[in-house]
Amino acid sequence: MDLSVLTGYEHEAWELGDYVRVEDKDLGLSVTTRIVRREYNLQEPWNTVLELSTVLKNLGSSTSKWDNAADSLEGVSVVSSEDIAELVPFNLLRNSRADDGLAYWVSSGFEADGENGASGTASFKAEGVAGMTKSLSQTVYPASRDSYTISAQIASENLKKLSGNSQVGIEIVLEYEDGSTESRFIDLY
Repeated sequence: MDLSVLTGYEHEAWELGDYVRVEDKDLGLSVTTRIVRREYNLQEPWNTVLELSTVLKNLGSSTSKWDNAADSLEGVSVVSSEDIAELVPFNLLRNSRADDGLAYWVSSGFEADGENGASGTASFKAEGVAGMTKSLSQTVYPASRDSYTISAQIASENLKKLSGNSQVGIEIVLEYEDGSTESRFIDLY
């Protein structure tokens, strides 16, 4: 985020080649790196995209807790320890923890709950209604990788399906370079 364009943060100005400190409390990351490229957003200058010279620390180079996680998942066919070691955590969603309310999301029946965050200070919340679909969506444009990981945490107190075709889950619509689409539903209940 380019804070220098916001009132009161003019001192946060930077140039290409400058050294900056990147801190991510969730990952326990604190790195000094250089700014090597930028994509300036004319409409929202505070959302300027910066490319840094340092690659984020991946799970393969972190402490033994990740090795223990890999060992515990080794027998499960879902992921191998090699997959975990090569994983670079990067969240492509904007405002994925509802810290900024519903900003960047298209919502039909969801609200931001500022009191019950799981990995942040807030979360998204929807109360079920019989015969009604509620949705929360965002379009992301990922880099080209061979595989991606989706993670979510849900609270389901007193959750009951009212009919055989009721669903609680995440639907992912993939659009490929040739324009074709593929839809996948991950059932959460």
